[in-house]
Amino acid sequence: MLAFVHVDVDERTAVHHRVAETLKPGGLLLLEGFSPDHLGYGRGGPSDKIMMFTEAGLREDFADMLDIEHLAEVKTVIPDSERHGGPAMVVQLRGRRKNR
Repeated sequence: MLAFVHVDVDERTAVHHRVAETLKPGGLLLLEGFSPDHLGYGRGGPSDKIMMFTEAGLREDFADMLDIEHLAEVKTVIPDSERHGGPAMVVQLRGRRKNR
């Protein structure tokens, strides 16, 4: 599971590949992170939209490794904490490691 793991854009694809490689064939990956539409929406998340997730970017990063079962941008409410909380726009992904 990757929850709100926003890494440098130059490293993101490599990080995603390394995470997917840890899964057994058929293993499940769940990912949720802020989308660019979150900017100005609530607290939390990167201040630069290039650090955020898009459906197209995730589809491209995982195309060779995962069978994507769910990929969507959704409005949600994040529980309040010191750095986060309130309405948010996120991208959610559920995918299974391809059998190779």
